[in-house]
Formats: sequence, C-alpha cells, structure tokens
Amino acid sequence: MAMVCFTVFLNNVRWMSVLQLVSTFLLLYLYLKWLPYLSEAVNCVRVGIYSSTLWAAIMLAVMAFRPGVSSGDADAVYKQQ
Repeated sequence: MAMVCFTVFLNNVRWMSVLQLVSTFLLLYLYLKWLPYLSEAVNCVRVGIYSSTLWAAIMLAVMAFRPGVSSGDADAVYKQQ
C-alpha cells in the first residue's frame, strides 16, 4: 500500500525510488524475522516474492541515480533510451 502511495503522490523519481527501496527492505526484513506461516513452502514463496520486489526497487534506484544523462536534455535522453 505504501509503494502505491509513493507512486501516486510523488513526482520525483529519485525520491520515489529511495522510499520504495526502504519500504521493500523493511518488508522483506519483517518476513525474514517473523515467518508467519507454519508451512515451509509458503514461507519460501513469500520471501522469494518479496526478494524479487526488493531487487526491482534496487534496479529502479540504480536507474534513477545513474550518472551521465541529464533529464533536461531531451536529445541525450532520447539517445540513451
């Protein structure tokens, strides 16, 4: 829910990527610290899903903070894509 609010209410991609990275890390930490289900398979699936969400948030942060292309230069952004 928090990540949806970040994407809706924040216009800056850099702030959004940092907040999503922090929130997914905390969510994964909570599931690794307190495994809520008695079934080991369900725990493995849930931790795997939240790990992949954390990986996506890390990649978003890397792409948001990558050096080299100014977002104000439309030609450079078009060439980078």
